[in-house]
Amino acid sequence: MLKLLAEQSEYFVSNWNKLDFFIVACADLALLIDLFIADSVTIMATVSMILKVVRILRVLRLIRLSKKLRVLLDSLVVILPSIANVGSLILLMFFIFAVIGMNMFNGVIHQTELNENNNFSSFGMSLVILMRCATGEKWNNIMRELAVTQESFRMNIYVHNMNYVNSNTNIDYNRNCLES
Repeated sequence: MLKLLAEQSEYFVSNWNKLDFFIVACADLALLIDLFIADSVTIMATVSMILKVVRILRVLRLIRLSKKLRVLLDSLVVILPSIANVGSLILLMFFIFAVIGMNMFNGVIHQTELNENNNFSSFGMSLVILMRCATGEKWNNIMRELAVTQESFRMNIYVHNMNYVNSNTNIDYNRNCLES
């Protein structure tokens, strides 16, 4: 506040001063919300917490002291539009594959990895499944479960039941042999 009073109109010329003003204004607003409003309204408590997180930006003040850090930050600011372009292309790819997944795998039988919480029944869930596969989280199990169709699932149950019947028959046969 003293610096603002001392420099008056020239204070907002520097971007660092603008950052300092933003951080202090957010901290003051969070303090006012905590004192007067936050107890009665839960949304305001959340807003207050978000404004308190802005205080982390104080670390950016240290960039003023180091020329190497300034060069690094300036180069990051220069490449930020390119990163946004690549990110938007990745988001477009995820969008396309989520729609394709919804069309192809909407009726897949729920098992262990594909269940009522993780499936292709809605767009949001499709994005979550695609993100899991992209990060490598049990993608091979998801792939195997997506390969199961109604017919193959019925066949697996039939084969499993036949094996169970055969093993019970063998147990009964062996039991009868031992008794006689």
